[in-house]
Amino acid sequence: MSRSLTKRLEDVYEVAAPGGAGRIVPMEGVRGLAVLLVFFVHYHALFHRWTLDGGTARRISEFLWSIGHSGVDLFFALSGFLIYGSVITGKTPYLKFMGRRAWRIYPTFLAVFAVYFVLSFVFPAENKIPSGLVPGSAYVFENLLLLPGIFDITPMITVAWSLSYEIFYYLLIPLIVIGLGLRRWSPKSCAAFFAGLALAYTAYCALGPFPRLQLIMFISGILLFEAFRLLPEDGAARSTVGRDLLGLLALLACVPAARISGEGGRGWFAKIILEFPLVLVFLFACFRSTSFLGRLFSGRFIRYLGNMSYSYYLLHGLALKFVAMVLARLIPDASGDWIFWLALPAAFAVTWAASTALYVLVEKPAQARPHRHALLLKETGLESPRG
Repeated sequence: MSRSLTKRLEDVYEVAAPGGAGRIVPMEGVRGLAVLLVFFVHYHALFHRWTLDGGTARRISEFLWSIGHSGVDLFFALSGFLIYGSVITGKTPYLKFMGRRAWRIYPTFLAVFAVYFVLSFVFPAENKIPSGLVPGSAYVFENLLLLPGIFDITPMITVAWSLSYEIFYYLLIPLIVIGLGLRRWSPKSCAAFFAGLALAYTAYCALGPFPRLQLIMFISGILLFEAFRLLPEDGAARSTVGRDLLGLLALLACVPAARISGEGGRGWFAKIILEFPLVLVFLFACFRSTSFLGRLFSGRFIRYLGNMSYSYYLLHGLALKFVAMVLARLIPDASGDWIFWLALPAAFAVTWAASTALYVLVEKPAQARPHRHALLLKETGLESPRG
């Protein structure tokens, strides 16, 4: 790649200087992995019609669809780590904290929501807004408040259900930390408390009427933060091959865990419970790696995807829908797996281009402030990889 092209890409996608203070570089790549997994869920949903029943492409697509649902769980763990770390080590007033989180979410969300709102009237068959002024207005208002997901409401933006989980976590975690005085607790006590909370909530979800078990993935991220405080790096040069192997095994073990989930029920319940420790182990190894895992998730393009992952997450489904609609007009019937394979890179390129536009025009300008995770890094003992 030419130096000029590399510089242009850096100008667009980099969020801080390489090796800069307060930057957990492999985390950017892990976000890229998470959103790539989500991409495969929606690619299968829209493009499996161009595969043959029982064919290789159909089996691979179904496999990627099944493991792709773990992408959101990975996002929840990352949010759990970062937001808890920010709250437990900082003293930002509650309303100011929530204002910052709202500013992080809403500009990009509102831009995509506006597009969906307009397209709802351009394509009436895809319109999710109920007829009638009152029901329609109420539905739009519920979506603007990010209620679908935690509440049984169909989201206008399909993937936006997860934002209600994020908002719920943002609202709750400062209250827990401040209300219980967790900043005065030892890391071991904090870890024991949140592990007990995860266990109690899992039991409640198994027996009670509020089965939002994916919320425990935020606690997986919280325990990751406490693990770094309990096991600080001594800074000595050492091989991380063993740690990389453990992290890779944990990541690979998430595959059969995801495969048992099916459409829901007990399999889905077991999947979340298994992912809870596996994701924690994988992220711990990845963020502490100075060899294979660290380098893998510090690669340029996986990080670029991760840095614009929020824009990509919100917009990729709409871009895929557009490609599928165009392809359906050209090739309405499945005539072989080759259509599925040829459409895959083209569809991904369209999602990348559309998401880049959203990222450059809306998300990045809205977040044009320095990354300030130095205190978090100091508390966890993490260091920013060099080069």
